[in-house]
Amino acid sequence: MTIHQAKGLEFKCVIVPGLNEGILPHVNSLEQVIMNLEEERRLMYVAMTRAMERLIITYRKRQMGQPITAESRFLKEIEA
Repeated sequence: MTIHQAKGLEFKCVIVPGLNEGILPHVNSLEQVIMNLEEERRLMYVAMTRAMERLIITYRKRQMGQPITAESRFLKEIEA
């Protein structure tokens, strides 16, 4: 299910995989930073608030054959 489809729904456990720059926020949103970045941040908030009991967020540190981007700036904001 996409984050867009999850609006208004709640789940016991929500898993947000692949929270890397270029994925969330999406690479296209990074080109028009101010407006699109806030929309992507709002979508991340939607994903996080769908979890009633457990929220699991992952990001890739490495993958064979493909370049890996840094962890998402949203993950860094959560840690702060």
